Amino acid sequence: MKPTLLTLSLLATLPVSALELTSPDLSEGSPMADTFVYNGFGCRGDNRSPALHWRDLPAGTQRLAITAYDPDAPTGSG
Repeated sequence: MKPTLLTLSLLATLPVSALELTSPDLSEGSPMADTFVYNGFGCRGDNRSPALHWRDLPAGTQRLAITAYDPDAPTGSG
């Protein structure tokens, strides 16, 4: 049991930084502009991607994945 406690103690002292994602095109709590809305499934948008800016990614990060949930999506699955 002592090696486990030592390992946990060492991990607890490592610095932690938060990943930050910002966008000049999106605002929290506000609807997206039609520019970024999909053009299909009854939606009529320009289907363009918003600009995204990443900061403080963990060292060694090679890929990121983004998902979005749309409660108003016509498919019912968001």
